[in-house]
Amino acid sequence: MLRAGVRITAIAAGRALLEPGHEVTPAEPDALIEEIVGRAQALGAETLYYDLGEVEIIDAVYLAYLNRLARACRTAGIRLVGIHLQPSTAYALAGLLTEPPAFETERTVPL
Repeated sequence: MLRAGVRITAIAAGRALLEPGHEVTPAEPDALIEEIVGRAQALGAETLYYDLGEVEIIDAVYLAYLNRLARACRTAGIRLVGIHLQPSTAYALAGLLTEPPAFETERTVPL
């Protein structure tokens, strides 16, 4: 487990699941992003699924964090895919977007 209660688990060849804890501090993401990308690389992840199921609202700060994480992942050759967005979370996210997000979204991890 990484700092801030973030867990990354290998789930299949080239795929890992990131489960953020409620302690994630997106206002100061640099060290956390570095740890996440480093752990994903150590697991050999080509795709990192970010479980947003427990994230109730995405505000501008959280969106900026997700976009920075996605760009850092992309630089390392890793796709960042948000999964399990609740309808209210998706609605809040849509209201913030002025351009497409740097990360992808899917309903769940494809089999």
